[in-house]
Parts: sequence; structure tokens; C-alpha cells
Amino acid sequence: MAPLSASTDPNLADSDLDGIQDGTEIGLTNGTKYTDPGIFVPDADPLTTTDPNLYDTDSDGLSDGAEDANLNGQIDSGESDPNDPCDPNPCQIDLSLSQSVNVSLAEIGDTLTFSLTLVNETPAYPATGVMVQNYFDDKAAYTSHSAPSGTTFDPVLGIWSIDSAAINTTDTVTLEISVIVQGSGVISNSAEVIAADQTDLDSTPANGIKSEDDYSTSCSSVPFSICFGDSVVLVIDSSYSSYQWNLDGNPIPGATSYSYFASTPGEYTVDINGSTGCESGLCCPFILEGGIEFDLTISGTSQVCSGDTIELTSGTVGGTIVSYLWIRPNGTTSTDTNLVIANATQANNGIFTLIATYESGCVVTETFSVIVNPAVVSANIIALCNNNGTANNDTDDIFSFNVNPVGAIANTYSITGTGISDTGLSFGGPSPVIGPFNIADGSFNITIQDEVSLCSLEVTVTPPATCSSCIKPICIPIQIVKNN
Repeated sequence: MAPLSASTDPNLADSDLDGIQDGTEIGLTNGTKYTDPGIFVPDADPLTTTDPNLYDTDSDGLSDGAEDANLNGQIDSGESDPNDPCDPNPCQIDLSLSQSVNVSLAEIGDTLTFSLTLVNETPAYPATGVMVQNYFDDKAAYTSHSAPSGTTFDPVLGIWSIDSAAINTTDTVTLEISVIVQGSGVISNSAEVIAADQTDLDSTPANGIKSEDDYSTSCSSVPFSICFGDSVVLVIDSSYSSYQWNLDGNPIPGATSYSYFASTPGEYTVDINGSTGCESGLCCPFILEGGIEFDLTISGTSQVCSGDTIELTSGTVGGTIVSYLWIRPNGTTSTDTNLVIANATQANNGIFTLIATYESGCVVTETFSVIVNPAVVSANIIALCNNNGTANNDTDDIFSFNVNPVGAIANTYSITGTGISDTGLSFGGPSPVIGPFNIADGSFNITIQDEVSLCSLEVTVTPPATCSSCIKPICIPIQIVKNN
């Protein structure tokens, strides 16, 4: 037994001012008949008559006397409070939750502000014990919030708690939540009423049914970039009966599953159960960018000789390269934009690989083959001296020479120089004799070139000092013999 929440107003319920409610008096004289609006029964005071259905302090459809039937001012078993409109029949509220976002198109690093608005559409009945669960998108991170007076928000649990005063004094409260975008795709924020002391007319808290008015979602599109030849799998709830994916508003033939492999740039949406737009569950399009082929190039000399310099230059058509990784044939690496290798050796012979990373995050690989040919390492010149038949006169001396080069890869080579042009000479033995040349003319240069790799060696041909041999003067002493 508990006391009434407030005394019944005798001016409304006690027409004869005898301190006993009219409905109670009717009940005493006629048993349970006081609940029947069609019966008129005089109360215990013959000076007054009453219709028990006219005296209902809390306007809940039951007369005061019907609720406090035994006249004791207490709520006994089987009785209800004539001052509480939610007793004996619980009051029904109608909470509606909606939300919006400040921008519909964003980029990574932008701040999104979601506004959650809770409306009590039956303000005559206060809503108490109301809690709203907010579901953050894993591609965004909480930064701040602004909660109206009388409400609190826990960003860790994502729970917005609203006390009775917040709903009793106004029929609308709004919470603002700010997040920073950390990923691409569709950033969705969902929220649902998960608790209330009263029964809602058209929804059930925490049942997860998105079509009810106590569940709301808002979103913002963040373009998603892919690389040429790549695709991304778009997936939505698989519990619906039919699906139709669209690209730029046009149905994609055959795309009728809950998932779709997307590789073409554009805006993707999906219709479910024959509905379009937000009714389909995808209020914001999935925007796919990229898919463009970047033309990574390497230019340079494809053949060099040992000891030469290898120079490889990178280039691109489309996109901006932000990092380079060169891999040489011997496995060593470089992060330079272009590659320069001085004094090339056989270790540099083979495939050079360039891995370029573009600002979009796409990685493109290109290769370039370099052949490092063996150089002609020595000429092995042999000079052949000729005194031109004047052994005692070196001014007309002449000489010839031959070479026996080593170090090349081909079978033949050539010799060029001033007045010299011999081709088709065979490696592996002395060349034919070249000359004659006047010793007096001095030294000159010749070029020995591999006729396949074109590797060459320039050497100086130095003539011998002389080919003549003068007779050494002989001094014979003269003796004077005295003649007697």
C-alpha cells in the first residue's frame, strides 16, 4: 500500500463537498456499476447526483473513484493512482530520432559534424530514462561533442543519456558529434534509441530495425582511389531479397548480388528490394577514383663497355611519383630519381628494376636491360723496324707494326687511325703487318674496335728510335818511323 501521488481535487470530484469523491460514493451505492457511463445512480448525498465518468483528475479515462475504490487515499492492490495518467495504463510516448552531417563530400583529414536530433512527439507525456546509442564509423575518429543542457554523452561507450527534464521542458534535443576522417569510402554514423521508461507508440528500443523512427543514419562520401587493374569489393547487408547496383545512376547489367567488384571510376549506389535512394540503405554514393594506367618509363644506353658509365633516367606519363626504388642486377638498391653507375663492370650486366610509388599510393614497376660488354683491354703492339737499306743513315728509317688485342667478345675487330682502316681482323693472333711509316714522323694514335660490341681501345703507336746502325769509328794510331 502506498500513498496517492497527490490528493484528488475535491472541486472536480466531490460535487457535494462531503469529503468523499463522487465516483467513490457511486461505487458504494451501486457496486461496480460506477464504471458504466450509461448508468445514473445518486450518490450517498441525496442533494447531489453525478456521472462518475465526468470526474477524472488525471484524464486517463478512469474516474477517480474507480481508481481509489476503497476511499482510503491509498493505492491498494487492484487500485490505481487517480493523479497519474500513466496508471493503470502505461503512457505511450513517440520518440523520433533523426540526424544530418555538415558535408556530403569529404576528404581524409576533414572534420565531419553529425547532428543527432531526438523529438518527443507526445510532449504531454514526459519521456524518462531515455538513452541513445551512437555507432561510430571505423574510418573516422571522435574529436569532440556538444550536448544540450540536461544530457550527457560518453564518447567511449557512444551513449547519449537524456534525463526527464530534457524531454519534459522541450520536445526536441540535439547532440552534435565531431569526427575526423581517417579512411576512404562512405563514412556512416548510425544511432538508435536503446532505452526509455515508457512504451513507444511505433518503435522498440534497441531492436536494431533501421526502418523504425527511433533509428537514424547519416553519411558522407570520401572518394576511394584504386590503381590500374585493381578492384574493390562493395558489400552491403545480405538479408534483403533483391539488389541492383548502379554506376553513375545507371543499372549495371548482372550486378544483382549483395556484393559487387568495382573497378571502373564513378559513383556506385545500390537499390534493395526495389527501393532507391536512402530507402535502399545507401544514402551516399561510393565514389571510386583512379584506375588510370600510369606509364612509367626508363631511358638510357642499353649497351655499354666495361669501364663506361651507365646512366638510366626515369619518367612517367600521368601521376606524380613520390618515391623511387632501383634494384640493380647484383641486388644492390638505390632511391635516387635517376641512376648513374660509373666504371661499369660485369656485375652491372642484366636487368635493372624500378619500383615507383605514386602520390595516389599506386605502385608501378618497370624494367630495363643493360648489357655490359668486355672492353678491349690491351693492344699488344709489336713494332717492326726497317732501315730502308741505309744502315748508316737513320733519316730514312721506316717501321711497320702489328697488334694482338685481347679482352673483347667478338671474332673480329677493326683498326682505324690516320691513313689506317683495316676491318675484319681476327682476334686470337697477330694482325697483318700495318705500315710502313716514317720513324721521323713520330707517334700516332689508332683505335681498335670490337666489330660486334663496338667496344674500343685507343692506343698510341710509338716508333722505334732508329733502325740504322752506324759503323763505329776506329782510331788507328800513326807511328812515325825514322828512315836512316
